[in-house]
Amino acid sequence: MKAQDDYWSYEAILARQLAIFEKHDAKQRALATQTKAEKAKAKLEKQPLENVLKADAQSSRKAIERTEEAFREAWDIARHREVVELANTRAIEHAWAQQQLERMADRRYDPTGNWGKPNYKTDPND
Repeated sequence: MKAQDDYWSYEAILARQLAIFEKHDAKQRALATQTKAEKAKAKLEKQPLENVLKADAQSSRKAIERTEEAFREAWDIARHREVVELANTRAIEHAWAQQQLERMADRRYDPTGNWGKPNYKTDPND
């Protein structure tokens, strides 16, 4: 019991009060020496929850819009790539078909020479 009485002695109470005042005084000095960025951050921390939620919702909406735009661009690129691949494939097929037609035209029986040089033989090895 005696130790407990000593704990709440006059000096202990004064020491506790001084510590509290020094703590608050240190906070005031710290607030006085804050930079503009720190003050802005402190002001943001003191904003009402409604304002913070509105700002978060707005930033979320912007992030979603940016993501959707990036998705649309990626979709356009993928679609463009598909169209280019299809066009290249068709061009290759048309070129092959043209070569086949030219080979057939060289072997065709054309005695009068209407479509090229006259070809009287059906087999060029004759």
